[in-house]
Amino acid sequence: MNNYYIENLRDFEINLIQIKIASPKSIIEWGSRVASSGEILGEVKTPQTVNYRTLRPEKNGLFCEHIFGPINDFQCACGNKYENELSSVCEECGLEFESSKVRRYRLGYIKLISPVVHILYIRYISLLLDIPFQYINSLIYCTNDVIIKRVFQKQEIAFDSVNQNLFLLTDVLNNNNLSHVINFKYSLQIQTNIIHYLKFFKTSFFLSTIPFENKKIKFFEYFSFLLNNFYALSYSFKWEAKKQWRIITFYLRYKNKKDVAFLNIVPLSNKGITKDIITGYEEKVVFGTRVIYNWLRLFDYNFQLSNLERQVKFHFFEIKEEILELSYFIYGNYFKAKGIWEYRRKFRYFNFRKYKIFQRLKLIQYFRQAKIQPRWMILSVLPVLPPDLRPIIQIGSNTVAVADLNKLYQTILLRNIRLEKFYKLIAFDDFAGEISFTKRLLQESIDDLIRQKDPNGNNTKPIKSLLDNLKGKRGRFRQNLLGKRVDYSGRAVIVVDPSLHLHQCGLPLKIIVELFSPFLIQCILSSKYSNTIPGAKKIIEIGGKTLLTVINVVLKEHLILLNRAPTLHKLGIQAFQPKLVKGNAIRLHPLVCPAFNADFDGDQMGIHIPLFFEARAEAWKLLWSRNNILFSATGMPILTPGQDMILGCYYLTSLVEGIFPEFYKNSRRNHKSRNKILYFKTMNAVLKAYNQEKLMIHTNIWIKWRFNILTDDDLSYPDEIRIYKNGNFCLKYSNLESFYDVYGLKIGQFLRTTVGRVIFNYLFKLIAT
Repeated sequence: MNNYYIENLRDFEINLIQIKIASPKSIIEWGSRVASSGEILGEVKTPQTVNYRTLRPEKNGLFCEHIFGPINDFQCACGNKYENELSSVCEECGLEFESSKVRRYRLGYIKLISPVVHILYIRYISLLLDIPFQYINSLIYCTNDVIIKRVFQKQEIAFDSVNQNLFLLTDVLNNNNLSHVINFKYSLQIQTNIIHYLKFFKTSFFLSTIPFENKKIKFFEYFSFLLNNFYALSYSFKWEAKKQWRIITFYLRYKNKKDVAFLNIVPLSNKGITKDIITGYEEKVVFGTRVIYNWLRLFDYNFQLSNLERQVKFHFFEIKEEILELSYFIYGNYFKAKGIWEYRRKFRYFNFRKYKIFQRLKLIQYFRQAKIQPRWMILSVLPVLPPDLRPIIQIGSNTVAVADLNKLYQTILLRNIRLEKFYKLIAFDDFAGEISFTKRLLQESIDDLIRQKDPNGNNTKPIKSLLDNLKGKRGRFRQNLLGKRVDYSGRAVIVVDPSLHLHQCGLPLKIIVELFSPFLIQCILSSKYSNTIPGAKKIIEIGGKTLLTVINVVLKEHLILLNRAPTLHKLGIQAFQPKLVKGNAIRLHPLVCPAFNADFDGDQMGIHIPLFFEARAEAWKLLWSRNNILFSATGMPILTPGQDMILGCYYLTSLVEGIFPEFYKNSRRNHKSRNKILYFKTMNAVLKAYNQEKLMIHTNIWIKWRFNILTDDDLSYPDEIRIYKNGNFCLKYSNLESFYDVYGLKIGQFLRTTVGRVIFNYLFKLIAT
């Protein structure tokens, strides 16, 4: 925050910050301040930085101590220190005694001789003026010129032959002469270096200035103001073409520049007047950003933009009506009309115009709502960053490292001074080419300061602009302001571990020892394993069972926060209970991966330890992973299995004997239970046989099952009925064997399944208990 805001907003509570385009007056207020002597400081006038002998800042330069503050705390430029409490200013050099911290936030400014367009707003200027981007761009970089020609001729106009009255009516004023205006003939031409003059030649008739004697009448103040906007102008003339923006902008720019000395109004009779005008020819060349600045200066967000908004809305309505008529014609006569493709081309063109008009309307509304003057998109004052943000650092005895921004500021100042000399020392009309080239160089230097068009250019080392210093991972925001390194934090690669619980994560020993070191020392001292801090550190270095015991005690009381960039929603950072694991990677349960969008292809996650009691309480209550099961936005479950889990469950519960049955049957030929019918009483017996490698995952077995079974076999006839000597009988189906006693009561049943399905069911039963 600069000096202006510190002095003016120190006692105010800031609840809201709004970012918008700054006016030239605001930029000057940021950088200017009044010295104790009454001098206004803040303007940087010379491109000099520091003296090559003394390495002290030059006055009025980019590192001037009078503008930005002293280099050393409470020490002036001549070396005197602050000792006298009655005087806060050095009597020799006039520098104030203050802290050197002001050099981090105190701004300066450069007054530009010629206005310059902000490179980020060129397309918005083109959209607002409704002028093609290439024309605006050619005027900014002085590749095109605007040529104004005035032709004077003798003519006589009678009262009855006047074509237009604009806003003046005959009954408004007593003087009838004031209700009529005199026609001038102007022509506007866009001159290109390649294309001939006649390509962009446009002609129209304009209203002349009202006679000078009658300007004193108060009514004409309103007349001049009403004429000073696009809305009034576009409905005052019947233009030859639908869109003659060159004529409109010329009129708004030069309507007040007419030479009144040529006018000689002489009343002849009650029916007419005679106007003698010197017959002649004048031509004037205008180029550069000043033309665009004068166009934008005519817009006011309160009045002119409101009228322009009304005009654009009307145009938008007309375009919509034409699109509607064309659509009815195209769809109604699709197979009849011969030139249907021509109408379809017009339809696409009108849709494009509708989109452009809508964008222009939105831009006008933004200007009005934010109360921003459109001319602020043109820079007439350039702010200069504080020197501590673009330092010059001495490396060794003879080497100096200079920030790239200083070189860019120096280039701007040198070209600005050169342009000022051109304006002062030479005639404008004789050296228009030199001035246009200098203006273009000034525009390009400020473009390079804001955003480099060609980062490499002819240089081997690219120069970083303001946007390069702000954007990206290495920019000021993400690296310096938001990406600061935090204590009690780490980073490692993540791997999957299905053996973990949902609320657990595995941490390597190195990370636990490093992050939990103070807590481990405290636990060692409280458990009487050691009486001193050096002794506790020695136990941590040696390791062993004592350290593992202490780690298990500490980890039960703490949660850690895991964050995977980019953190796009609140589930991108969650709390887990750490668990000691082997290796050097963080282990994570696969079900929590969708929340982090983790896929274990080399992803890394950051580890943070909440320290204060409030932070730890929020971690247990709000951030713990077992409490974040649903999306807060949609209510849908976030813990959804995918990839390996689904494929593993499918393979585990599959009935086929592997993907290649023949290969599967031929494997493990020495298996004793290959052709046997196997019966088991419990799940534990099946798991025991599997662990002893007597069974495989897809081996068919019969297991005794004491719960009800719902299968389709209940509705069909049994494949086989067995009757035993004692009267009991068995109904055998394809996947089920049911045993009954003499009275028809079920006494038991066996279910045909696979070992994999038993394992799957056993895991669910284990989780439920």
